[in-house]
Amino acid sequence: MSSVDQVMLAPAPEATEIIKEIGAVNARMLLRYQISEAHRHILGGWGWAQLGLGVLVFGVVLFGTSSGRLAIGLSAGMLALASLMSVFVIPRMEAISRTLDFSPATGGGAADDLFEPLHRGFVAFEAVIVILGVLLFGVLSKRRRNRSEGGRDDGFGSASITADRLD
Repeated sequence: MSSVDQVMLAPAPEATEIIKEIGAVNARMLLRYQISEAHRHILGGWGWAQLGLGVLVFGVVLFGTSSGRLAIGLSAGMLALASLMSVFVIPRMEAISRTLDFSPATGGGAADDLFEPLHRGFVAFEAVIVILGVLLFGVLSKRRRNRSEGGRDDGFGSASITADRLD
């Protein structure tokens, strides 16, 4: 919410008149509300975009490649986490943050106590999705490299040399 502080410290001339009219406390709450709404909108869009990308990646890995179980499992894990975030974590974060919009900036209430673990969970889910994505990229790129070299990959990263390569 540092944007609110920046606006309140050095408002545009037009904003100064409005702030005087409604009062600094009300202006601060209104600005916090506006920033929170924008953040909720972006967060919700990110959740649905990530879910769509998860479906796309899972579909490509499942139907568009001859990847093994490991690649399918990694992409399924990414999709499962994105689904949980889009359906449970993000809507819950949005609902709790709405209760914080017009609360005092000092925080420390029950809603803050609920929001913080959800936010940490969101960050953890994001980190795990990134890790799974990096692992999936590694599995798929190793598989592609092994295929171009004439090897066979069972999807778990253990390439074996085919019989025609021994000749």
